[in-house]
Amino acid sequence: MKRVIVVLAIAILLGSAAGSQAQGPPRPGKIAFVSNRGGANQIYVMNVDGSQVVRLTTPPGNNELPGMFSPDASKLVFISDRDGSAQIYVMGADGSNVTRLTMGPATNVAPAFSPDGRKIAFSSTRDGDYQIYLMDADGSNVTLVRPGQGRDPAFSPDGRMIAFVYINAQKYSQNIVIMKSDGSNVQELTKGFDPTFSPDGRTIAFTSGQPGREQVYTMSVEGSNVIRLTNLQEVVSTPHSVTMGARLRSCRRATGVPKFT
Repeated sequence: MKRVIVVLAIAILLGSAAGSQAQGPPRPGKIAFVSNRGGANQIYVMNVDGSQVVRLTTPPGNNELPGMFSPDASKLVFISDRDGSAQIYVMGADGSNVTRLTMGPATNVAPAFSPDGRKIAFSSTRDGDYQIYLMDADGSNVTLVRPGQGRDPAFSPDGRMIAFVYINAQKYSQNIVIMKSDGSNVQELTKGFDPTFSPDGRTIAFTSGQPGREQVYTMSVEGSNVIRLTNLQEVVSTPHSVTMGARLRSCRRATGVPKFT
């Protein structure tokens, strides 16, 4: 029997979870997820109760959802290899108007909208190793923000800071680093990956541990007060934040992802 893989809740919109930057009335809860139920990894959305599953993308290519609605919830940014290499695309929240944002043969991954929706931070190999770049939301004005190996950028709620993962190839380690959004004031915080800010911007949730034994932690934005939140035998997945409070709920990969709620 074919095994169907579902990666849930990488992008979650709950009520007005677009945050304080969003305009207009609250939107109904939606979960965007990836499934290979059609033979290739494609993006779907559904209601938070699992009803009304709608497929947004179609082959060719294997689509991977990196987890970001625009702040106003009208768009969804994602990665696809439909043109031969991993590139960043954006589409309407209903799957319409698919637009490629990054160009060239380099690999471009991990896009994240700024809180005001005007910028997208992402990782790219266009200059060799993975580094952190910024571009306008339409793909223009690409700027190298931080030279040196870096992946998985995440904006603070006020847009002033970016947390990301610095990859030290010589030490075979991954460290969480924080900097201003212009690339200045870089501070290394701790070992780990997949950082995400709490809604109030005071705490960073992250994953750390040996492969196959990863656990979820939180720490202050200064890197202090590191607290382990999970003690699971199974691998836990990326902690993610939705701007609806400040409690972190952890759960196993089979059932969802840890996230601020």
